[in-house]
Amino acid sequence: MKIVNNEKAPDSFKKIAYYESWNQDRPCMHMDVRTITSAFTSGWTHVHFAFANITSDYKFKNFKSLKGIKSIIAFGGWSFSVGVDTYAILRQAVKPANREAFANEVVRFVKDHDLDGVDFDWEYPGAPDLPDIPKGSPDEPANYLKFLQLVKSMIPSDKSLSIAAPASFWYLKQFPIAAISRTVDYIVYMTYDLHVNLTGTENSLAMVTKAGVEARKLVVGVSSYGCSFKMSSARCKGPTCSFTGPESGAAKGKCTDTAGYISNAELEALIHSHSGDVEKWYDATTDSDYMIFDDTNWVAYMSDKTKQGRTAKYKA
Repeated sequence: MKIVNNEKAPDSFKKIAYYESWNQDRPCMHMDVRTITSAFTSGWTHVHFAFANITSDYKFKNFKSLKGIKSIIAFGGWSFSVGVDTYAILRQAVKPANREAFANEVVRFVKDHDLDGVDFDWEYPGAPDLPDIPKGSPDEPANYLKFLQLVKSMIPSDKSLSIAAPASFWYLKQFPIAAISRTVDYIVYMTYDLHVNLTGTENSLAMVTKAGVEARKLVVGVSSYGCSFKMSSARCKGPTCSFTGPESGAAKGKCTDTAGYISNAELEALIHSHSGDVEKWYDATTDSDYMIFDDTNWVAYMSDKTKQGRTAKYKA
């Protein structure tokens, strides 16, 4: 299956960053949204504030908008979508009885704070197997589409509407994705954590464009973190290397404090502080970067150079 591409290249490309609003909860490497400057945002066209707090009465917290860049408020995210205390909010909000009130609050928030748009990251409507919460109902995808259509009809024409969508068929198949693509201005496509990223991304793009989404509406997701594992054997590099078990025993990042994921900023710090203990290399077959540090910590990630190469491929 091949990617169904645009007949001609778009006039311009979007470069979107998600600002992690809960970063103040970690012990270091903080970023205050009020201090984001044009130097940081150089090259970015949009910044999505992730994520606004949705309460049960659908009231929303304010945040300070950026200057000289499209400022987008994002709702949802993984933790909100699957949290035991929060998963039902989006499910209930898009139902016929609540849909108009929710849409009104979203549009009012965007207008009152002079934002440039709104993004929804519901993970995932109608999903049958999310951890620790009831499975989604079959009517959720249709309710989501009707909600998005309502928001689009209410939001000013100079404001954008977007969603984040999964790149795996298992979750994407619940979405009426072609109809959604005709409703929203763009789709942030979560093309990461797909094993061999380049092949996985190409297959995912082929899948979604075959389903009727125009390529020009897709923004391909690129991660800024690595996936890490604790190896059983020190300095092992090849495909037969074994790891310590299904739960990642990898060293936690100093700031992200999560075994199995480590930010690019932490990787850069490791390279500079552990120069003698860090081994890193690029693999052309997977178009990915790899690192071993402290003998048994193995990381797959993308360097800035690799990201630039990936981006050039996606634009083509």
